[in-house]
Amino acid sequence: MAILALVVFGVLIFVAARDRWPKWGDSSDEAIGLGPRLRILAYSSFVSSWGPGPQLVELFEAREKVRVELIQADDAGVMLAKLEHFPSDLVIGLDQFGRHMAEFKPRPSQGQAFGWREIASGVTERVPEEFRDPRFVAFDWAPIGFVYREGEPKSIPRSLSDLQSKHFERALLLQDPRSSSPGLQFLFWVMATFGERGGFQYLRDLKANVFSVTSSWSQAYGLFTRGEAPLVLSYATSPIYHALEEKDDRYRFAWFDEQAAGSSGLVPEWGENSFHPIQIEYAAIPADCRACEVAERFLMLMLSHEGQTLIMRHNWMLPVRREVAFAPGQEAFAKTFERAERLKTSLKRLESWPAQRENLLKKWQEAEL
Repeated sequence: MAILALVVFGVLIFVAARDRWPKWGDSSDEAIGLGPRLRILAYSSFVSSWGPGPQLVELFEAREKVRVELIQADDAGVMLAKLEHFPSDLVIGLDQFGRHMAEFKPRPSQGQAFGWREIASGVTERVPEEFRDPRFVAFDWAPIGFVYREGEPKSIPRSLSDLQSKHFERALLLQDPRSSSPGLQFLFWVMATFGERGGFQYLRDLKANVFSVTSSWSQAYGLFTRGEAPLVLSYATSPIYHALEEKDDRYRFAWFDEQAAGSSGLVPEWGENSFHPIQIEYAAIPADCRACEVAERFLMLMLSHEGQTLIMRHNWMLPVRREVAFAPGQEAFAKTFERAERLKTSLKRLESWPAQRENLLKKWQEAEL
């Protein structure tokens, strides 16, 4: 019995030790013959079964003989908070404003900003110069604005000022900028157009036309597809999804590239012409990564022609590699890409606002928008 007890005790020790083995990408995995592990933190639509994440992982695991663990952050707006508790080798989905936070905002546990690994030039050189950075690799992008179904709104808005019209009473679905990256893009868009004082006056005047402000893009878009409201803050590429996947060509993007002719009396700071913010999505490797080189190889896959096509057709964004959008069979993306490309000059219009993020979000909360 004593020998049996010792054997049982030994088995329990072994099981306990096994459960305490490192969970990602260090030498212990390799020592027991399991191979390296790559841990990726990405937002929910990227890692979902219909998103590009699972297919990219399947390709990568087969080619590289590594294991990949996808960790879901509900929205890109809360990704850094998730990273604080789930250390990862690769972070996918920071936009340019999330990137600003990643570079400068102190992390709660350490009182200093996250550190990021400089990525090999062979990876970064695959993206256009205007999107290039040694630590943050752009993998897709798209203009942000309002999507509608043909025949549902009483009129089509052509500027932010137009959205204040009585035609759009309780017609707008927006996202909270405190938790949603498109929502933050909208807030900065308003500030860049009307200035801070005029911008918050604009938002107060807009309240009567807002049906709901949701915590995430997916919640707002779900309400829109269920017919709760006719206009939703989304991407210029959203109608492509409905046309290609659902064979429904009623969905449209309201391009704000005509002269602003609203009746609000607010004069845009940037002249008469309207513009759209452009969301660029980045991937980055934390400085404390374990499987750092493996993460770079995953980035190479994301930027390959095959990877970019997967991201384009499953993330429903524009590829950073122009030739992918203009490949045979991608006519819908090519048309949107061509029109969106002319908006890249508007990127600079929002550059000064991320530094004021905390102040603006506080005012947003106080205004109960």
